Amino acid sequence: MADPQELRKLFPRASKSFLESNPYTGLQNPESERVRGTPLDKTLQGKAKGYERAHVCFTAFTVRPRDADNLGGGSKALLDAIKHLRLIPDDDPYSIEFEVRQRHVDHFNEEKTLVEITYT
Repeated sequence: MADPQELRKLFPRASKSFLESNPYTGLQNPESERVRGTPLDKTLQGKAKGYERAHVCFTAFTVRPRDADNLGGGSKALLDAIKHLRLIPDDDPYSIEFEVRQRHVDHFNEEKTLVEITYT
């Protein structure tokens, strides 16, 4: 069950509906599932698989379409937050493949931004 006080500390401006719909079970370290080699690892012969590359896709569901430069430029803060949370190693083009899309919705209460992160 959620600890509302802990969520309130993590998200001080969160709405009541956000707190109710997001049960807090403690934060997990996202790095624990991914094992990366070190530069001193033995060099493999032939075609070796490289480090993981994250694919980050932001999909904006909006009533009114946004200009491409506004939609893409406005995603910098969100991408920096994902990097700060260590969900991605870095936001350079070698570490991630970045995509921004938008979809039309009929009502303002359906507007949202979907963030998808997959590792290849």
